[in-house]
Amino acid sequence: MDFLNTEHQVRYLDYITRDSTYDGDVERKAFFYLLAAHETRDIDRIYDFEERSIRPEVLDNGLSHGEAILIKFAFHLFNGWECESIIDMFSTLSGDLRNAVLSAIKIRFKME
Repeated sequence: MDFLNTEHQVRYLDYITRDSTYDGDVERKAFFYLLAAHETRDIDRIYDFEERSIRPEVLDNGLSHGEAILIKFAFHLFNGWECESIIDMFSTLSGDLRNAVLSAIKIRFKME
């Protein structure tokens, strides 16, 4: 698994450890990989580690367009949540986050 930087890897490992994500859970691994790619992300507003579930109400809390797109796509990889088109997503996100999206897709569909 390739990471954008050391901080991305540290956040990802923290998330899967806190969640006790097992190795074969590609949905959660892709979800956490993508969310860990954005350094300002407050994971506890997005995911409930005790219930092991997403918190869709985060989408109603004044996110930027790019943040909302990224979170919706992470939800989509996790459970099929409706998200924006690939064109809208890629025209909004930066190069590093575009690469993280592609890597998360590869994780989710076991393409690595």
